[in-house]
Amino acid sequence: MFYTKEVVVSKKFFSRYKTISDAILNEASGTKIIVEPGTYHESLVIDKDIELISKGLAGEVILTSQNETTLLIKAKNAKVRGLTIHQRGFVKENVHFFAVDIKSGASILEDCDIKSDNGHGIRIINKDTNPGIERCNIRDSFGVGLFISKDANPTVQGCKIYQNKQNGILVQSAGGTIEDCEIYQNTYDNVLVSLEGNPVIRRSKIYKGSKSGIWVKEKGLGKIEKCQIYENSYSNIVIGSEADLVISESEIYESRESGIWVKENGRGKVESCNIYRNTNGNISIVSGGNPLIRRSKMYEGEKEGILVSKKGLGTIEDCEIYQNKHSNIAITDEGNPLIKRSKIYKGETNGLIVSDKGRGTIENCEIYEMKYPSVVIKKQGNPMIRGCKVYDNESVGLWVKENGEGTIENCEIFKNRSENVKIESEGNPVIRRSKIYE
Repeated sequence: MFYTKEVVVSKKFFSRYKTISDAILNEASGTKIIVEPGTYHESLVIDKDIELISKGLAGEVILTSQNETTLLIKAKNAKVRGLTIHQRGFVKENVHFFAVDIKSGASILEDCDIKSDNGHGIRIINKDTNPGIERCNIRDSFGVGLFISKDANPTVQGCKIYQNKQNGILVQSAGGTIEDCEIYQNTYDNVLVSLEGNPVIRRSKIYKGSKSGIWVKEKGLGKIEKCQIYENSYSNIVIGSEADLVISESEIYESRESGIWVKENGRGKVESCNIYRNTNGNISIVSGGNPLIRRSKMYEGEKEGILVSKKGLGTIEDCEIYQNKHSNIAITDEGNPLIKRSKIYKGETNGLIVSDKGRGTIENCEIYEMKYPSVVIKKQGNPMIRGCKVYDNESVGLWVKENGEGTIENCEIFKNRSENVKIESEGNPVIRRSKIYE
């Protein structure tokens, strides 16, 4: 937008415009409105392509309203820069206002400080609403920090979204691109995606949320690329309710629950990620969850590297799973994953344990240097282990017990310090075309 005219809003006595509203009302599109320091008690509607700019340091131009939305943007290409925008008022049931409400257009909001006492910080709604939000602080709101819905598709860059009393970001039935942001210390999930929402989040830090870092549900989609997701009170990432999230080249660590929890027929793809030092399983797959995990590392978990339970599924291929305090991989309660071409090693206990009617197919993997029995099958566990190498463990290589079953074929089991294969307590495996030596 080319701005052809410049006017000033000021509290000074001889100023032509003492309110921002008057300047917007009386000036045409293409006007640059410069606002001098002061507190402006106004509720603004921007419905023309003007530029609204703060003059002075951060926090010196304050736009505030009481029990109404502070800034409503309906223009095609307006710009707002450098304002503190504070929606004030008392919380009333089912009555919510916004600091900023963007309902159409591709306007730009940059270098602003935004909060709402009884609603969301920023709401962006409607198809063909694709604003840019740049270098803003969106914080301390009673509701959601940034709410994107009804097919809106904003670009959010370099923002900090924190300490909101609901979600940091909520995406419902909409898209959006979030890049180079920090999203942290929000009371609900730092990021919630639902109702087929489909955002892209890149190069961002999502941390220290009071619940999950990212929760995707109700057929939600999305892509998480080159992010750090850490130290959230619940799982760092939850994929549930038939959601399908793609996570790539990200660091996912030190949550108080699971690193990634896939449940309720959630799917998803995890590629080239490091997932480590999470309190529960680095990855937990339950209740029909069926992700693809590829070329990733799961290590130093406080419990399992990967837990597949309660009819969980999943495909794990070309991964490294190591140095977890419980089993590197545990398959229980009718879990049935496919694990291919992976290295499972240097665990504090077992490399692979299959129990309680767990199944699974483990193909062309290496399982080695475990402190306890490397592969344990028990309690009607019945996996297919094919083309694997089990070696150099400090205890038993393969231990089948307590009605464990399983088929082991075309494997090599060797150089284990105790028995290479141990079968007891009504264990009943099938072992064929395998080499058991040294």
